Amino acid sequence: MINFGWWTTGRDKAAVELLNTAIEAIEGGRIRGKIAYIFLSRDKGESIYSDDIIEIAKGERPLLFYNPFAASVAKDTSSTSCAVH
Repeated sequence: MINFGWWTTGRDKAAVELLNTAIEAIEGGRIRGKIAYIFLSRDKGESIYSDDIIEIAKGERPLLFYNPFAASVAKDTSSTSCAVH
């Protein structure tokens, strides 16, 4: 079995569907692996799709956030560091 990370922008319905398809394939044994973490480049509340990904990840695997757009406009870059939830 291989552990891997899932990187997504969570920008649209397709991002949510692709993650759900991968999870179903893992649970069904078609993919012999485990999603060790999900890296999301949007913050909670930024879109309904990224919020769906946050809900999918809850309690199942670590979720990392980093919003590069917020980082580019922030005066204090320490407030835009990667967060693990």
